[in-house]
Amino acid sequence: MTAPSRVRPAEAGHSAFTRRSLVKGAAWATPVAAFSLSAPAMAASPLCADLQYNSTSTGRLLSGSLLDVDLDNVVAVQGVTALATEPAAEGSTGGSVYDQSSNPLNAGVLNAIDLELDGVAGLVSFLAAILTDQNVGTLNQFAFAHELAGDTEVAEVGASGAVADNGVINLDEGAGAPPSLGSLDLRTVLEQLTGSEDAATLVAAVADLQLEVGAVAGRAESDRVCDGAAAVARMAAPEEVITREHLIASLRLVVESDTVGGVLTALEETVEAVPISTEAIISLLSALLGPLGPVADALLGLITGVTGLDVEIGLDLSQVTDPLPADPGSAIHAELGAGRLTVDVASLLGGAYPGGPSDWLNSLAAKSRLFIDYPVPGDAVSNFLHDLTAELIAKVKELVTIRISAGSVTGIGATGLLIEGSLADFLEGRGTVRLVALGIDLVGELAQAAVSGLLVSIGELVDGAIDGLLNQDGLVPGLLDGVNSLLASLFTVLEDVLQLTVNAQNAPENGSNPPTYYQDPNNVEAGQYDVAALHLQAVGALNVLDLSIARGSVGPNALRA
Repeated sequence: MTAPSRVRPAEAGHSAFTRRSLVKGAAWATPVAAFSLSAPAMAASPLCADLQYNSTSTGRLLSGSLLDVDLDNVVAVQGVTALATEPAAEGSTGGSVYDQSSNPLNAGVLNAIDLELDGVAGLVSFLAAILTDQNVGTLNQFAFAHELAGDTEVAEVGASGAVADNGVINLDEGAGAPPSLGSLDLRTVLEQLTGSEDAATLVAAVADLQLEVGAVAGRAESDRVCDGAAAVARMAAPEEVITREHLIASLRLVVESDTVGGVLTALEETVEAVPISTEAIISLLSALLGPLGPVADALLGLITGVTGLDVEIGLDLSQVTDPLPADPGSAIHAELGAGRLTVDVASLLGGAYPGGPSDWLNSLAAKSRLFIDYPVPGDAVSNFLHDLTAELIAKVKELVTIRISAGSVTGIGATGLLIEGSLADFLEGRGTVRLVALGIDLVGELAQAAVSGLLVSIGELVDGAIDGLLNQDGLVPGLLDGVNSLLASLFTVLEDVLQLTVNAQNAPENGSNPPTYYQDPNNVEAGQYDVAALHLQAVGALNVLDLSIARGSVGPNALRA
């Protein structure tokens, strides 16, 4: 890792900051490691004092293409560029010496982006400000360039995303939820990939698929180092130390599907139809009435003989609204009533972390391909389904109601039976019990312990029947087979069809191939160093999706004649 360099306020109007003045919140305390492309910075040499450069830097929140719209030609998202050139660039803040540009993206600018995106407006949704504290950072694009070389106090900087108006990456999650940038409609993107069977399968299974992107920032910095021998010979420019940094608060996939939404309905219908032995209940009633003597059987026959015994099992799962599993650290959550799955990518691929922004996402090396370099753990889905099954069965049992009736328990001369309550009440010996013969309530003639025992026995009978259906017969696991298939299809698409790259760079130090966008000389010139916090690409589908988010670049820098 290179030693931190500093950017000096060379002229009035340029704010000082240090490379490592990054994150105030503890969860953001460790930014990605710097990737050095040359030797560490050395002290300035008098031999280099007269070296001057035409320097360039750029900050751009969005670039690339989306559904045949070339974002690099959309005015509202062209970003900002700083040019320290001779002759001076038009509008340069410091003439040939330095240039600085900043463009906070407020609500008005974001609305303009929607207008200019034309056919793809709505596919990308943004928040106007990532954070409420203006001193912490908002959605911004920043660039600074300077003519000098051989001075470790001066560096070119290009940054975008949640950066302050001096280019500092400074995210503080505060006490609330992690900050958010917005979302990308992946379902609409996948609909364009007509040649992909995997994409078509997933589109058919989902009503909506969104990639929710937390607050992001990307910053590239070029610190030219003066080499005395090279300066004298004038054969080459001094070396450059390139530092590229990224921050991502979170990545979440939100899937809406009838497959998920149908689980509760199927459960209700099946549980309500679970067969309960009326003979077993009559036997329990007979035991309860035993203390009444010889008339017990006659009373039981009188009560149940007119209409027969009616046993109703009720289940209303509309109350199941909280995400399951209940553990907030679970990588996958299901909101069954809403028909929604939420996949926290960082927890899924990098292990659970205690809430807030993900340190794991911000420690990834250059050009880290999610779901390939970091595959889905083999037991991730099975663990989710196991926990979901257990908690769902527990919820079912909490919400089951029982109603056993025969004849009528109201009115003059009524003869009948009514026992009702929740399954949980029955198992605890509580519930409503009315036993009436010719208008006479017989419950008072029975010991309370016997009545409670009857309720417990009926509860255990129903509980056993439901348990056998849900567990032994595998109803819940069977219903969740569709969820399993849905997740398998989603992860296949993320492995083979959609590329998600974190810390996307051209010419990364580790030598791996950058995303296609960064290999195109029309997008990245020779001598230009880029970083994007996140890059998304549809494999083999030109212009459908080739999107960089929170991009910063520096260079090319050329020695002035």
